[in-house]
Amino acid sequence: MQFCNAIAYIALQEFVAAGRGAAEWSVMLKFLRSLAAIPAVKYSIIAVTSFLWLVGFADQLPDVEQTVKYVGISLLMLAVAAMA
Repeated sequence: MQFCNAIAYIALQEFVAAGRGAAEWSVMLKFLRSLAAIPAVKYSIIAVTSFLWLVGFADQLPDVEQTVKYVGISLLMLAVAAMA
């Protein structure tokens, strides 16, 4: 819990130091990218999102049409994320 509090405190400091407007987002994105560069954080995020995707996929399995839509939308989001 102390780790989460420390991250929130650092993020708040960065946010306040940035000022207002677009600079706030720039600082927050820079902070999030540096945080995501830590392998433990990166792979934890991947594991959680993969688990949530699998839970959603399992929820759609009874209906074939819903399953196809779920996979199609997931692939579309993946393609858009890869372009960014």
